[in-house]
Amino acid sequence: MSVLGKTWRYINEGNAHIVIGIQEERLCSAYVLRLIKEDEEAVDVNELRKSLDFVNFIMNPLLYNGSVCKLEIIELPTEELPGLINDLKPFRPTERLSKFCISPYSIKTRNLTVLNPDGVNYCVEIKPKEGFMAQCFRNYGKCYYCLKQYLKLRQNEILNISKYCPLDLFSGDRDRMKSALYHLSENPQNNFKIFKNGQIIYKMPNKDQFHEIIKKMHIFKSTSAFFSFTIETLLYKNKHTQIDNHSDDVTFIKENIHCHTTSNLNEGTLLYKIQRLQRLAEELTISTDNLEDKSLDYVSSLLEHIDPENSLHCATEQEKFLEKIEPLHKALISAVAKDCSIMIAFTPQLIVDYEYFIQVGENMIPFRASVADLEPKLPKVLRKREKMEKKLVEIYEEQLKNEGNSTPFGDQN
Repeated sequence: MSVLGKTWRYINEGNAHIVIGIQEERLCSAYVLRLIKEDEEAVDVNELRKSLDFVNFIMNPLLYNGSVCKLEIIELPTEELPGLINDLKPFRPTERLSKFCISPYSIKTRNLTVLNPDGVNYCVEIKPKEGFMAQCFRNYGKCYYCLKQYLKLRQNEILNISKYCPLDLFSGDRDRMKSALYHLSENPQNNFKIFKNGQIIYKMPNKDQFHEIIKKMHIFKSTSAFFSFTIETLLYKNKHTQIDNHSDDVTFIKENIHCHTTSNLNEGTLLYKIQRLQRLAEELTISTDNLEDKSLDYVSSLLEHIDPENSLHCATEQEKFLEKIEPLHKALISAVAKDCSIMIAFTPQLIVDYEYFIQVGENMIPFRASVADLEPKLPKVLRKREKMEKKLVEIYEEQLKNEGNSTPFGDQN
């Protein structure tokens, strides 16, 4: 099986894309192609270009200090598509097979699950979700993610409510962060995955399997040490960091009462940068009545605010940009940051002259923390969010009433 004359392997897929790794002569794929599903309508290459420009020139610079690998448009020969669709079929989940047409346009990007193509690679994918409590939920003491658990339970999307709270992950408090990661791994709901050499090896709740996977990495003596390593990658600030590689596992017992809003993230950390963008819409009041739901024209307007000489790779230019743009555009950038994925790739092998590593016990573990899923949202997401907020409050008030507790939590500052 080949694409553009190179061997590929199926990695994963979502509602919009099928991700395949392109094999070089090395063990792991250095880059991936995101094949675009187009059963409903053909891909508009101009809209696709806007989408990639948004990622390359706006979102990536806002989240990184240095340069990153840019996304590119790759055009596949149309005569190859039928064979590719047929070859993909055995690897795809049954529930995804209803969408079977693929656009000739695909997106080429770095394989964020791979750090060292010549060695063994692991990657943790975390969808952290909204890391602060929206003003409209403060009287209930619950964040957006935790309130949405009640909706998912009602709709039979989940068997039980997750004890993961994004506010714990974004707290900057290592104990709360470890509790968050523990509960996320215990009940992932597609928000926590582990990859080995580009292939998913953990995504479903299975405590025994999770412990075994961490053990077989031959890096961490316990899942607690693994969580500590993950936390340090999220709080990394260009300095030598060391964690104890202890053998004691911990269990967190947490009651789903109220979300804690205190946060002490240091500027410059990856979590701080994500949360800063998420908070852009916190004080805004935006009318959703006259939005052009299916247009990415606003991306062109945003790009006009960027100085081509300086781009957005320094804090001063970023602040200027965020001050100049319209409230609607701030809200749409915020919506992207609330739904992004963090990819933490690492390898047991030492990489010569590599800059980023964390010392785990006696071993230096190179890593790279990246952010994915940064494509622009259509304006209709703001209307959808507005409706969802009202629905979540209604469901939670019903829940409180059924439990015999109709008293709101009170304003939490």
